[in-house]
Amino acid sequence: MIGAIIIFVLVLGVLVLVHEIGHFVTARWMGVSVEEFGVGFPPRLLSIKRGNTVYSLNWIPLGGFVRIKGESGSDKNEVDSFAHKSASRRSLILSAGVLMNFVLAFVLLSVGFMYGVPQEITPEMAATSQKTHILVVEVESNSPAYEAGIRPGDIISAINEYVPQTPEGVIGYIQAHNNEDLHLSLLRGTQRVDVQTRPALYGSHTSPILGIGTIQAGIMRYGFFESWYRGAIATINLITAVLMAFGGLLASLLQGNGIGSQVSGPVGVAVLRIKLQSSAFRTSSISRL
Repeated sequence: MIGAIIIFVLVLGVLVLVHEIGHFVTARWMGVSVEEFGVGFPPRLLSIKRGNTVYSLNWIPLGGFVRIKGESGSDKNEVDSFAHKSASRRSLILSAGVLMNFVLAFVLLSVGFMYGVPQEITPEMAATSQKTHILVVEVESNSPAYEAGIRPGDIISAINEYVPQTPEGVIGYIQAHNNEDLHLSLLRGTQRVDVQTRPALYGSHTSPILGIGTIQAGIMRYGFFESWYRGAIATINLITAVLMAFGGLLASLLQGNGIGSQVSGPVGVAVLRIKLQSSAFRTSSISRL
């Protein structure tokens, strides 16, 4: 628990700090004075002044902040004030934080492709991939898998005595044993989970199934130039997926349906994470069984 909190603080701190660096750099580029650039949030630990800017280190390690001259609308008649600049320049300064977060995503994804990232593995990629496994990416509501507690993000280590190597192998095994109890050994993070379930008819399905969608995932590494190309594509895909997800949530709210259970709680977060990752890296379709 403490480790998770530390990781959360570090990740949030980096995201906020990079965001504020975007505002800081763009404001200076546009000729706007920055009164203070702070790492962390007050109370202040120490500070130093260079030119018109105070650089401070603060006690609360949750990112940082930028105080820009004239950001509250004051000093309109001074050329180095935010309020004095044109609407286009003010818009660029305000949007620079988000743009820097996109740049950070692009850099991290590209570096990840160099050192190895988890992604869906096609048959032709299997020979060069590492640590391949069968990953659950979908669980249908009211399905046997749902009732048994299988979650998106689980890795299927074994079904009874069968150790799956491909999603097609999982489909074949379950179809051959769809009238039997199935013991699934799962890996959930670092935790081993064992569940007992049986394929069943439900909804509009015409044959007994578990109600899960799986892909074969693994670690792939790429060369320097290809990594930056793949990083750009993955960043675009992730941005698109996030915008579509928020668009869906907004539409649901406007229709009076609320946000839905799919984004509430740890399972909802896992579903969103897996869907975003699949949107960025997917190369083939999900195998449903």
